[in-house]
Amino acid sequence: MTAVPVQAAPTLSVRDRRLVLALAGACMVWRWLLAHRTPLPGVDACGDLWRAGRLAAGDLAVLADAWMQPFWAVLLAPFVACGAPAWGAAQVLACLCGAGTVVLVAIAAERLRESAGLPAAVLAMAAAGAAVATGAGSAAALQALAVAVAALVSVTGRWRSAVVLVGLVAMAGSDLVLASPPSWWRALRLSSLVLVPVALLVAMPPRPARVVAIASVFGVVVAIAAICSDADLLAAWSPLLAVLAGVGLARLPVRIRDLALCAVVLFECHGAWREIEGQDAVAERIVGRLHARRLAPGERLASDLPRVLWAAGQRPEAPTTVDALLVAVADPKVAFLVLSPRLATDATLAASLAGTFAPHEVSADLTDLALARGLRVLVRRKRS
Repeated sequence: MTAVPVQAAPTLSVRDRRLVLALAGACMVWRWLLAHRTPLPGVDACGDLWRAGRLAAGDLAVLADAWMQPFWAVLLAPFVACGAPAWGAAQVLACLCGAGTVVLVAIAAERLRESAGLPAAVLAMAAAGAAVATGAGSAAALQALAVAVAALVSVTGRWRSAVVLVGLVAMAGSDLVLASPPSWWRALRLSSLVLVPVALLVAMPPRPARVVAIASVFGVVVAIAAICSDADLLAAWSPLLAVLAGVGLARLPVRIRDLALCAVVLFECHGAWREIEGQDAVAERIVGRLHARRLAPGERLASDLPRVLWAAGQRPEAPTTVDALLVAVADPKVAFLVLSPRLATDATLAASLAGTFAPHEVSADLTDLALARGLRVLVRRKRS
């Protein structure tokens, strides 16, 4: 009896390998350009940046409250110890993670279906949510790289390793990038869900079990994100969608595939470019740094904005409610208070603070900048 040869999984051709490497380079350039336009780190990224600084100073105790997602801060710490700014180091590492994700996604998609690797790499390069998170220095870049590795090892049959990696990413949750929750339209642009119609092409036969498994995992993630109204969750999981969309596009005629690919890339790149926070957001960093310099020894600044606290060099754990903020400012060591637009107009809070804090007069330029952002700066009244 003649043995039936086992057909090897398709691999990228030499030409496609070169193109994928070129796309990885384009990914780094594109995301660095977006990073250059980003005025502030992500809201949750501030915690990792602060922890990285503390780790660089030898304070290992800061990992106690980040046991579920310590990896990003640990990776950044050596660069901070060498003198690099934490946010800049995070942006550079995030760009490198994005390039690695492009390569891994291309290999995984190609092993699932011939000619799927290159379209998947293009989509991973242009993914809007991951690109915006990169400029914010978010840990989502590292999580996306882990998801891409999980996709690759799963298509090679190493299911246990894939489950471990997926579990680590799931435990880490998501990073809030923008200061306020995005609208439905902005969430759609940032979550790369525009790829879903393309990814649905994988439902066409044949449907390998590995494709069904990847689609099922991403379906669960989308359901959780929809229930929790957490579009930021999808940025880290976008490599799975890029793999599925690449496999779906490979089923189409070449001309139709290229047209669909161009349309999706234009939509994603436009979304990433437009959804970066406005330059007025830099007011949070300037206000935090300026008032940190005005603090006397032992004094501190309070705010409901984590990025203001991070800019002031303090732990970026901000109270989210009026009651929690009132408890925080009850400490006489709080010399300045910076309120977000959400709390700056709260009449109850204003009445509660009237006897303790007064509006703080700063330079005209900074006042205009703070007003443009909707910030309100208060100073503790001196006891007579």
